[in-house]
Amino acid sequence: MRVSVIVLLAILLVLFPRTACGKEVIITSEKLINQAEELKQIHENLGVKSEIVTVEQIWRDYSAAEDPPVEGYSTEQVYEKYNYTLARKVISFLRSVNASHITIFGDADVVPPSYYAKLVYGELFPTDFFYASPDYDLKPDFAVGRIPVSNVDEAEKVLNKVKEWISEFNSGNYRNAVLVGMRIYAAPFSSDKATIDDYEVWQGETAVKLLEDLGFTESFYSEIALGSDQEWTSIKQTLDEAFSGGYGLVFHVGHGVPYALDSDDGGMYTTRYMNMLDKSRPLLPVVLSSGCSAAAFDDEIRDIYLPSWAPGLWSEFLLTNDAGGVAFIGFTGTAGSDYQFAEKNGYVEVAGVMHADNILIKTIQHLPGNRIGDAFKAALEEVLEDEGIRLNPSTKKEEWMLRIYLEAELIGDPVLQYPAVEWNQPRTHPKIDIPPNCIDTVCKGKTTFNFDRTVSAKVFYLEHRYLPDKGYSIFGELVDKAKDVREYTFDPPYEGKYLLRVFDGKLESWLAFYASPIDELEISYPHNVTAHVGELLEVKINANLDAECSIISAPDGVSCENMTIKWIPAESGIFRIIFTVSANNDSVQGEIEVKVEGMNITAISPQNGSTGQPLDVELCVSLSRSCSVEFYSSGNLIGYGEGKNVCVEWSGLDEGRKYEWMVKANCNGTVYNSNTWWFRTSFRPAADFRFEVNGSSVHFISTSTDADGQQLTCIWEFGDGTQGNGCDTTHNFEAGNYTVTLTVTDETGLSSSISKVVTVTKNETELPAGSKDLDGDGLYEDINGDGRLDFNDIACFQWHFNEPQFQDYVEYYDFKPDGVINTRDVLELYVYWKWGIKRW
Repeated sequence: MRVSVIVLLAILLVLFPRTACGKEVIITSEKLINQAEELKQIHENLGVKSEIVTVEQIWRDYSAAEDPPVEGYSTEQVYEKYNYTLARKVISFLRSVNASHITIFGDADVVPPSYYAKLVYGELFPTDFFYASPDYDLKPDFAVGRIPVSNVDEAEKVLNKVKEWISEFNSGNYRNAVLVGMRIYAAPFSSDKATIDDYEVWQGETAVKLLEDLGFTESFYSEIALGSDQEWTSIKQTLDEAFSGGYGLVFHVGHGVPYALDSDDGGMYTTRYMNMLDKSRPLLPVVLSSGCSAAAFDDEIRDIYLPSWAPGLWSEFLLTNDAGGVAFIGFTGTAGSDYQFAEKNGYVEVAGVMHADNILIKTIQHLPGNRIGDAFKAALEEVLEDEGIRLNPSTKKEEWMLRIYLEAELIGDPVLQYPAVEWNQPRTHPKIDIPPNCIDTVCKGKTTFNFDRTVSAKVFYLEHRYLPDKGYSIFGELVDKAKDVREYTFDPPYEGKYLLRVFDGKLESWLAFYASPIDELEISYPHNVTAHVGELLEVKINANLDAECSIISAPDGVSCENMTIKWIPAESGIFRIIFTVSANNDSVQGEIEVKVEGMNITAISPQNGSTGQPLDVELCVSLSRSCSVEFYSSGNLIGYGEGKNVCVEWSGLDEGRKYEWMVKANCNGTVYNSNTWWFRTSFRPAADFRFEVNGSSVHFISTSTDADGQQLTCIWEFGDGTQGNGCDTTHNFEAGNYTVTLTVTDETGLSSSISKVVTVTKNETELPAGSKDLDGDGLYEDINGDGRLDFNDIACFQWHFNEPQFQDYVEYYDFKPDGVINTRDVLELYVYWKWGIKRW
């Protein structure tokens, strides 16, 4: 036993002769040893003692540590390429290290992730955190950064960026920064993980405001690009400029995927765009983003979806591309943040933030004058204490906080130092003069706001509202904006709560207020009407406001009640009714001309000159007063009745024949003859159809005609024991010959049929996206064509459904189904994947 201890001590002295006073350990592989030696020399030139240890040495000399105390890979070992034993040996090795920084020099197949955890959403995600905290107490013992290079060429590119960063230390470009804020949530929600309230809909822009309030824009030369600033600022062009050089920091809060970050108009800034850039200025930035999965680095282990045109994962390509950045701080899986707000006298302030953005913002606050790894480590330490993150969470929210904490990843050299930048306090925010009609009440109609300086102004509608003209609901919508103003007049389109945001180039002020539109009184009514003696006349007056009406001048007996003019004329002639409508201290006058006639006999059914009538028809007339009525055709009595509305049945008519009819009304001995009316009975429809065979799917289109122009209903007998309806339909067949029969029926019940033979041969449709139909239902659920339905298909479909490869093949991706491909189809596919519920 004593001999074994002596041998182990000898090994440690050989590997780490100076670790007792060392500051950094570089973990790499023998295949990258030369570049690791160069990195070591760079660090030692910076005054950081550095040692190199290879995974081959660790594998030989250390035993594996126990499983991390978090649910995940310890019970679900699903990745064949993940060397879990090596990961635990590295953890065991790090328990013996006395250092401040750990640099992982290699990608995931060189140095595997410290663990794959499984929290909240149920999918495994990679984390390097247990290299920072090898004792599993959640407190980071080291500042850990990963440089994910796989070969010499990539390593040399990263080393050149590191050397340039050091050479530009005094250039001043470090104070150049870009802040990008996007809209993340489309509606508020409250869950057991987070609460998104009405101010937080544009969460990325909230993050930018919080940095402004902390003094960032007073300390850095900041270019700000917001999602709500479209038409004023291009986010893509701003990122192009930053990733081409000359900037020290880029902060982005928006959606993310493993190969892209959220950008203009709901699009994504992908690694393909970055690959098109030339490095035109010295110094590439440190980039921070809370975009989901943007810090994923383990495509060598997991099957991470990458489009064919994407040159690599976001975080890795950012470092190994000529342009891009020198480091990336983000999250390896699903991320999220929760902001808190305070409201006083209408002004809204960002009171705080939790989770992902909390880590990033605290990192930025610690960054000036410190090493990147130290700033990141300090942020983790503060968030651990502030949010009370627990190793054994008891609620979903605690589990969510632990997940985001473990997902946080520094991709880059943790030893690099950010130059000192004096952090200044913000000056005064723009002042908004609140109009008198808005104080403690609802602003009515157009409202003018004045500011103490020139600002850009934007107004957001914070209510949930359905817009009939657009066919969808809104929440947090940008409804109006103006640039470079000191006075701004807002005309509210809806009633409810609004948020006014004004920005002077460095600071934003937010004001919440309630407003509603005020409309001028407008009325509409018929200006000329016809009435009949002894019959009640009712004329409705329509107004856009709650109004009352009164009569100014009219014949005897005219009244206006509930915005309706009423009158029973006693004699024929032409009369005028003058009235007024009043609302909200406003009034509008109107005039109606009334023509009063004696007896009026009107054909109700069938209408004069109508065609396509059934062979058993009901003749109906309406009189201006009750009389005895006889119905005639060609002098022959059809039937009779009495009243103001009289009907008789006329049966046994011939197809396609013209019939004339009239009535005689006996009113107290006076006989009135009506006009002579005519109608034509219905022709029988002619059935026919055409069809198109596309593999196993056959598209049937009725070409049937009806001489009367009536709407036809179609019933199909497909010859395989099934029926269908609709005059344009599709049916799937097995291979074979089928006699298909179409029966069409017109609106009067007349019908005809036709049969045709359809031959079907089985064919599999190949789609440009490579998608596959996994269950033979005609819809291609396997979006990326890898033979299974998983989250990667959901992500691929979410970000690319607007592209021609999907829009040109609606019938294969219409999961709603409603004839179009949009976010509703993404939701239906997600429901089927998540819960196995097929709603198409």
